Amino acid sequence: MALLVQAANAGSGDALAYMASIVTSGLIGEPNWEAAFNALLRGAERKSASALAQLNVLDVAGLTSVRGLQDFANAPRPRTVSEAPHIATLDGLLPRAICDHWIARTRPKLSAARVHDAEQGGRRVDAMRTNTGAGFRLSDTDLIMQMTRSRIASAIGQPLGNQEPANVLHYAVGQSYEPHYDFLDPDNANFAPVIAKQGQRVATALVYLNDGFDGGETHFVELNRKIRGRPGELLTFDNVRPDGAVDPQTLHAGSPPTRGEKWLLSVWVRDRSQPVV
Repeated sequence: MALLVQAANAGSGDALAYMASIVTSGLIGEPNWEAAFNALLRGAERKSASALAQLNVLDVAGLTSVRGLQDFANAPRPRTVSEAPHIATLDGLLPRAICDHWIARTRPKLSAARVHDAEQGGRRVDAMRTNTGAGFRLSDTDLIMQMTRSRIASAIGQPLGNQEPANVLHYAVGQSYEPHYDFLDPDNANFAPVIAKQGQRVATALVYLNDGFDGGETHFVELNRKIRGRPGELLTFDNVRPDGAVDPQTLHAGSPPTRGEKWLLSVWVRDRSQPVV
C-alpha cells in the first residue's frame, strides 16, 4: 500500500487507476467514491489504458459523476420469488456496458472451474463441473468491479467485507455444473477448518452477463424450478435457514447451454469479514 500510494503521488497513471479500486474495496474503510472518481480521472490524464477504458465504460453506462457512482452503489432490494429457501431476483442490477466489461476482463483468464474437495479438503477439478471460470483477487480488480461488489452488497443486504473474491463462470455448449450446494457441510471434517477460519457461505449472488444462448438455466432441483436471468439481472439465494442451519433445499445445478455461450458473475457471501487476497 505504501509503495502504491507513493507511485500514485508521483503521478503514475496505472497506480492512480488502481487506487480508484482500493478506496472503494472496503479495505481501508467505507468506499470513497469521490476519491475513486478523481483518481480515475487523473489516471486517464496520464494515459493509463485501464483508466481510459473504465471511463469509457462508465460513460456508456451513464455513470459520469461522483453522484452517479454513489447512487449506483445503492441498489433496490430484489423481488422475492421463493420464501423457503429464500430466492430473489432483481432485473437491471448491472447495465450492459458493465456486463461486457466483466466478460472482457475474464476471457483471457479462463481455466477449468474447480469444486471443494469433500474427501481431502482444498479444491480440485472434477467431472461434475465442466465449465471454465476465473477469480478476481483484489489486485485483479478495477473500479468498475468494485462498484459491482458494492451494488451487490446493497441489493442483498450483506456487508461488502463478507464477500469472497468474485468469480466469472463461462459455459460453452454442453458444459454444466451438476447438482451441488454452495454451503460447506459443517459435518465434514475437511471443511471444519475453513468454516472456523472464514465462516459459512450464507448467501449466493449470481448476475447473468449476456444473452444469445439457449438453455443454461439455474436449476433448483428440490424445487423443480429453473431460472434464467436477462443480462444484468441478479439472482440471489440464502444457503442457510434463518436459524443458521444449512438448507438442503438450495441444491442447484448449472444447466448446459444448447446454443451459444453463457457468462455468469458469481459472488459467495460468508457470515463474517473475509481476509484480503
